[in-house]
Amino acid sequence: MKFTKIKYNPKEPKVTIRWEESRKGGAETLRHGIDSKDRPEPAFIDALEAFIPEVCRLLDLPADYGKGMAVRGVSINHEEDLRRGLVITLLKGLLDANAPLIINTPHLRESDGEDSGVFASAAMIKRLDNLERMAQRYIDGHREQSDLFLGGSDLADEVAGALSDAGVLEPA
Repeated sequence: MKFTKIKYNPKEPKVTIRWEESRKGGAETLRHGIDSKDRPEPAFIDALEAFIPEVCRLLDLPADYGKGMAVRGVSINHEEDLRRGLVITLLKGLLDANAPLIINTPHLRESDGEDSGVFASAAMIKRLDNLERMAQRYIDGHREQSDLFLGGSDLADEVAGALSDAGVLEPA
């Protein structure tokens, strides 16, 4: 699975995830997508926001400029040599404007370790890996409150037990 776009707009709310899968030895590409109004789990939002310090560093902005920034999405491409490239879209609220400043980073590729030039930092690639894990979790059904009946916490176990006793939920 190769992710191509991961976006979140908290105002609607709306999560958009696009990905591709190769079939028939790479001769065919299937494109998939989700557009959902289900709010993501907090770790999904954290994975997006984790790009802010890296973007400030990349754009030579002071670290405190990241306050008031919000990452809205990451566009990802996959090169023939299997390296990824990414563009990050952020919003920055402005005091004297009715609309935010929209920032798109330059396209950055993964380095193969032997390249010279400007590439995505190791920290940025680590953040991309984490965001892709969070996108996979979202596809798998993990949402803001999805874990309530999946167990693993005292409250979830207590609620599941009460619902089971009431005949509403099958016992695990």
